[in-house]
Amino acid sequence: MSDLKRRIQEQTGQQWQNASQEFQHVLRELGAKDAENESFQDMIRAIREKNPSLRDLMFNMDAATYDTRKRLSWNAHMTSAYIMNQVEASYINELKPMVANYRQQATQRLEALLSQVRSMRERFQAAASEDAGTVGTQN
Repeated sequence: MSDLKRRIQEQTGQQWQNASQEFQHVLRELGAKDAENESFQDMIRAIREKNPSLRDLMFNMDAATYDTRKRLSWNAHMTSAYIMNQVEASYINELKPMVANYRQQATQRLEALLSQVRSMRERFQAAASEDAGTVGTQN
C-alpha cells in the first residue's frame, strides 16, 4: 500500500507541475510578460492593457485556455483511470489475499468454538441424564 501511495503522490506531483506550467502559459497569453517574476499588480496591469474590455478579456481567456482545458481534462481523466487501475491491482494482489487469510482464520476459530460448544453440550446432556437416572433410582 505504501508503494501505491508513493506512486500516486509522484503522479499527482507531476500533474500539479504540469498544471502550474499551463497556468503560466495562460497568463502569458492574456498579456502577463513574466508571470513568474512579476508582481501581482504588474500582471493585472499588463493583462488590462492587452484586454481593454471585458469582451476582449473573455475572448482571449477562452482562446488561451482552450488547449489547456482539454489537456487538463484529458490528464485528469487518465490520472483517475490510472489510480483506479493501481488501486484495483493493489486490492487484488495485497488486500484480497489478506482478507481471505483473515476469513479463513476466523472460520477455523469459529469451527473450533462450535466443536467445543458441541462437546460441552454433550457432556452437559450426559451429566443431566446421569442425574435424572440417579434421581429415579433413589425413589
